[in-house]
Amino acid sequence: MARRKLTPKQERFALLYVELSNASEAYRQAGYTARSAHAAEVGGSKLLRNAEVAKRIDEIMEKASKKEEVTRERIISRLAEFAWPKEGVEVKDRDSIKALELLGKRFALWIERHQQDGPGWEDVFKKLSPETQMRIVEELESIEVPDVGAIH
Repeated sequence: MARRKLTPKQERFALLYVELSNASEAYRQAGYTARSAHAAEVGGSKLLRNAEVAKRIDEIMEKASKKEEVTRERIISRLAEFAWPKEGVEVKDRDSIKALELLGKRFALWIERHQQDGPGWEDVFKKLSPETQMRIVEELESIEVPDVGAIH
């Protein structure tokens, strides 16, 4: 199956996303119109879910990592040098460690556990009517939680 060609804006978005790691900003800078920050988030998110755009982003990131010779193994190896320095080697260069951490995040080598794509539960809960909030609280309070000490 032939690959669909990206539009010029989609291509700019892919390039900018790789550079900025921010879908909303890449969306705006690529020339898309967004009336609000939320609209830019939604538009950027949709483009990231577009299979052809996602494939292009992967290609650009792959080329960049080869060009810069940045690999998972190299980053992990360098981090290991700082984490477990050889005897007699003093490690003081925290900027270097931070730079490696950022590179790892930049190439999506790991995901922070606190990252989330949408609003937190508190934001969603606040938007509910007071009656619905009360029903949820009452239902949660009615749930019996077993005594942890009793479970063996």
